[in-house]
Amino acid sequence: MNALLRGVFGAVLVLSVGLLAFPWVGVPYILIVLAAGALFSRAKGEGAPSFLSKVDDLLYEGEKLIVSVALIVMTVTVFVDVVWRTARSADLETATTFIVIFFVLSLLGGFTRRVEGRSTGRKVVVGLGAFAGIMLSIGIIYLAPNGFGWSQRLSLVLIMWVGLLGSSMAAKTGRHITVDAVRRLVPEGLKRPHEIAAGIVTVSLCALLSIWSIGYVRANWQDWVESERTAGIFESLPIPYWAATMPILIGFALTGARFFGVIFTGAKEVDLLASHGGAQGEGASEAHS
Repeated sequence: MNALLRGVFGAVLVLSVGLLAFPWVGVPYILIVLAAGALFSRAKGEGAPSFLSKVDDLLYEGEKLIVSVALIVMTVTVFVDVVWRTARSADLETATTFIVIFFVLSLLGGFTRRVEGRSTGRKVVVGLGAFAGIMLSIGIIYLAPNGFGWSQRLSLVLIMWVGLLGSSMAAKTGRHITVDAVRRLVPEGLKRPHEIAAGIVTVSLCALLSIWSIGYVRANWQDWVESERTAGIFESLPIPYWAATMPILIGFALTGARFFGVIFTGAKEVDLLASHGGAQGEGASEAHS
């Protein structure tokens, strides 16, 4: 399956976990999805662990897509807001200085771009085109009558999505913070029971927070529906409170589910020093010696 398609399908699955806010709908839906997947895997001769692993991988792809889109939207909207505020508050001298700086940087970009066989005239044209694009973008942003003050609140909402889905992704990759000193003190024969006990505590905490978030999301949803979608939304942003608080339910539900798997399969051990960058550095050191 195409990577983007997997990400989109995984994102739909991730968002569908929010149906747990309405258990009479969400629980049957999840059970039906799991049962259908299990039957499909059995028909292909695969076991339940293999099927659950594939579902977990698909959810992870969806989480990555959601987090990536959220980070891009946060960056762009906050940048646009900063540009609008700067353009609106700048005096003539400051605006002229910025224009000159953009002009010089655009020409430098045109001349330093690594393209073989490009004549001086074409480099100038590229630089002037870049400068025109920058000024046109700033002009369009400047014309916005009310600015982009909503970008900050949108960023706060997206930060919640990024943070809580990031917690679930960390559970998937084994990157949650652990107290290594305690682990070293546990005798070798008791490490697995210690891991199971820690998993039970974590799952219990995630379950409690998920149950609390169900009530919170449902209360916000009810306020939004009963007011005919006029209340229960942010003042400067047409996003209802229930959508902003949904990542609490989704994040803790997925995190708890993954730690539930830790109880049966064991936690993933991740050595941060042996990460991609560290491995490259080690290989370069060996090659140098």
